[in-house]
Amino acid sequence: MSVGIDQEDEDFTKLSLDERLAHKLWKARLHAYQELLATFQGSQRDRNSIVYWSDPEQFARYVTDSNVAAQEQAVLALEALLRGGGLPAQNVDLSQVISLWVSALVEKALTSSRAATRTKALDCILLLCAYDESITRSVRAVLPFFQNKLPKLVAASVNCVAELVKSYQFINTEVNVLLADILEPLVKLAGHADRNVRGQTMSLVVEIYNATGRSKVLLQEMLLDRLKPIQQNDLQKLFDKASNEPAENQPRLSFRWQEAQRVDKDGDTLMDMKPVSPQEMESNGLSRVKNIGEKIEIDPFDLLPEQTILDKLPVDFHEKINSTKWKDRVESLQEFWNPTVSSVKKLKSRGQDYTEILNILGHIVQKDANVQAVTIAAQCIKTICEKLRTPGFTKHYASLVFVPLLERTKEKKPSAIDSIRQTLKVICHFYNPLNPTGHNEDMLQEILEFMKHKTPQVRMEATNLFTFVINEINDGEVRVLKKYLEDEIIPTVLKIVNDTQPTIRNSGFECFATLIRLLGKRELSIPLETLDGLKRKKIQEFLNGLPAVTERKENVLTNETSRPSSSPHLSTIPTKRGPSSPLQKVAKASSPSAARSRVLLTSRSLATSQQAISPGPPSAVTKEVERSRREKQEWIRERHQLINQINNLTGFQTELSNENDSLREQLKMAQTSLHEKNLQIRSKELQLSKLQDRVAQLEAELKQQQQHPQGRISSSDASAVSTNLGVRSLSSSSFDPKTTKSKHCRTPSESSDDLPRRVDSLQLNNEMLNEESWKRAAEVTSQLKARIERMRAKSKGVNSNV
Repeated sequence: MSVGIDQEDEDFTKLSLDERLAHKLWKARLHAYQELLATFQGSQRDRNSIVYWSDPEQFARYVTDSNVAAQEQAVLALEALLRGGGLPAQNVDLSQVISLWVSALVEKALTSSRAATRTKALDCILLLCAYDESITRSVRAVLPFFQNKLPKLVAASVNCVAELVKSYQFINTEVNVLLADILEPLVKLAGHADRNVRGQTMSLVVEIYNATGRSKVLLQEMLLDRLKPIQQNDLQKLFDKASNEPAENQPRLSFRWQEAQRVDKDGDTLMDMKPVSPQEMESNGLSRVKNIGEKIEIDPFDLLPEQTILDKLPVDFHEKINSTKWKDRVESLQEFWNPTVSSVKKLKSRGQDYTEILNILGHIVQKDANVQAVTIAAQCIKTICEKLRTPGFTKHYASLVFVPLLERTKEKKPSAIDSIRQTLKVICHFYNPLNPTGHNEDMLQEILEFMKHKTPQVRMEATNLFTFVINEINDGEVRVLKKYLEDEIIPTVLKIVNDTQPTIRNSGFECFATLIRLLGKRELSIPLETLDGLKRKKIQEFLNGLPAVTERKENVLTNETSRPSSSPHLSTIPTKRGPSSPLQKVAKASSPSAARSRVLLTSRSLATSQQAISPGPPSAVTKEVERSRREKQEWIRERHQLINQINNLTGFQTELSNENDSLREQLKMAQTSLHEKNLQIRSKELQLSKLQDRVAQLEAELKQQQQHPQGRISSSDASAVSTNLGVRSLSSSSFDPKTTKSKHCRTPSESSDDLPRRVDSLQLNNEMLNEESWKRAAEVTSQLKARIERMRAKSKGVNSNV
């Protein structure tokens, strides 16, 4: 029997490698795997490994061999291939290779009864991942096994992901997507019935905690809040233990693309893998991880799921928010704040327009008389800004609410002003008014303008906000600060320092001390000279309470050379006590605070000055110091005079502007009054014209009645009738009733008051009229006079009504 087995052994050893790899006897396959192992460890490994990279299904079958001894040799051969054989540049689908090999190793090798097979299988997965750009594809190949029913396989797969995270971390990955996929099944696995699965799950969470900068905030939202209290307590203990251990500065393993960027000992660059450029990572959305030296930090905010609030507004929000009743406005804001806005973790910016809602909130902050509505509106603005961040919370959004918030700093209720104050700080944090790009300088101008506001509360809050802004300054933003320092910032701060109210002066002292801390006393020595000793003492007290600035930062900010070792690091406010030695006098006269100085005080110049001064007489030094003092005092006096002139001109300009505005208002009122008078005159003229027409009509009727009822008055019997006001003359040849009315013309000077006189002046030729015509004319005249009197009375009544 043994002879037959030996015969079979001799037979399969003569077979080709491919035949032995597919042989039904496990010994034949074992022999073939050992030959592959020797080949991959030899000098011809690269040429013989190409076929296995191109056809990954072969090794996927080898590592899943049913015989545990043969399987172990297959896994060893794969490890040799991954360690020695470089990845061919052509005809290799790395995604397919990872999917087949990782799945096969996890399913069959990680759960092997042999410890060596389990260990080498995990090493193979880690080595294979090194050929990739990140752990993304390897992790995704393992994640399906988290749902398997076999506890041993679930525990092995969870441990595999933990080792991948520990070895490579989240370098070059889109963390928010990958981490969400990993953490989603862990909620269920943390409460698995198998103790080993629960333990491996906790270990994976700890590795994620370490890889993400040990930020509990990140895991709190995505995992911890969904676990049971006892599970959270267990994890907290593990987190505390991990925090006490020294953090690793870099991953345990490195990718091949990382090695390609390094230089070997001979100075040659490894070119077997193409490195991934930052531009390629940015285009692939892989710039979520921040590299700080060798340490990787992840912003937890980037990993939070995005939420929307614009589609969750109350049904009658717009109606209530515009209501005249304050209860309706407050109720609508409360419904919007809780739970919609207050519970949001991260707001969605893409495809969302917050202009309308921010306009509404800004209008409420600026105009609403109800303090509760203002407080809730400010809280909503602050949350929207924090949960959008930049670039989601754009400069356009900031401009909608910044000025309304500044104007409402006049509010004195603690809850309201605190909410407004915090909202302004959040906006300035994301859009610093001193940003060197120049896009935020309008915000700086607004703050400085409100520091001059007529309301004391607004001046104080604007000053405190400006102090907060300059406290967050960095090296690049000093240029903007110096740009506005002399012309706008210093005059404004000096007004605050000299304010009549103590609380506002204290805000100015703190602001001035902060400027000294950032820029140094030399930069602000001239404004300090304008203050009295008590104010300088207050500024010194605030300066002593501020945190010190490092010498490196001070040199960058002041752009000055290093000071002598004997001088203090941070300049203090000058006192009235003078120097105690001639050498110190020279140093003081040579400092930039002296306006006319020509010698820069450095360590070299100080030594030179000592050599040059020591041989000379002390009187020369004293004269030089006195001359410098006189020049400095003269320059200060000239500067004060110029400042006073500027202030006088500014006041005169303000008076002229106010007077101009007053004259404009008077002119506008005069024009309005003139227009009204013109309308009244036109109305009176129309009434007068109507009355004149009526008088003309009555005159015509009067003339008709003057005729004899039985005949006409001939031209020889009628005498000429005339008036001195333009009435047409009546003669015997032209007195025709039919033509009199049409030919009659009146002038504006005619009136009904002239009618009796004109009628009385009517002269009739008694010689040409007979007695009957005379009587008739007298009767008509008396009737006409009576009618005129009635018309006159009627005209007076109309005028009185008008």
